[in-house]
Amino acid sequence: MKLEEVTKAAEQGAVVLHTHMGITSRCRISGVVSRFAKGAWTYSLELTDLKANSVIIAALEDCEVER
Repeated sequence: MKLEEVTKAAEQGAVVLHTHMGITSRCRISGVVSRFAKGAWTYSLELTDLKANSVIIAALEDCEVER
């Protein structure tokens, strides 16, 4: 997922697919975590799992908007 897609997906309440270790979860974006380290910004997503009622912190590259 690209950073440009995050705001649009969050505002629309879009379902995001998070894949980690071969397991895919359906989630919604509940926040964005930004960090500044070693002279560069990095971003992660805070996701709310739709089935497990839990929060996941995920890398952008592990997520995509459900089509």
